[in-house]
Order: sequence, then C-alpha cells, then structure tokens
Amino acid sequence: MYDFRVYRLDLNGHIQAASWEQAADLAGAIQIVREKHGNTDCEIWDGPKLLAKVPAASSALRLEQIGSV
Repeated sequence: MYDFRVYRLDLNGHIQAASWEQAADLAGAIQIVREKHGNTDCEIWDGPKLLAKVPAASSALRLEQIGSV
C-alpha cells in the first residue's frame, strides 16, 4: 500500500482541501478519488511529483457550457 496526497481544487484550480489516501497503486488511487471526490477536480501527488489530474465528473459539462457562450 502507498500513501498518496490528494488535492481537491476549486473552479479556479486553487487547492480547497487536501487528504491522504491509501491505495495499492496509482490506478487504485484514481478509483478512490473518483468514488470519494467525483464532483471535484483533483490532483494526486507522491511527494513532490504530480502523478495524475482527475477531472470532476461534471468537467466535460462545464467545458461545454464555457465553450458555447
């Protein structure tokens, strides 16, 4: 098991909260983030290294709305 740092981001990409998540690997961490924080854009870090950006489930909708204005 590995400890991953998860940052939840606001709509401007600023950190609004952070937590530690344990998972067997990065794929497991991504799944946990989607289950726990699926409505928020998140980043998964291992120390100083950014491993993944996980968009909110509604990100595509937000992008479409911004693009159609």
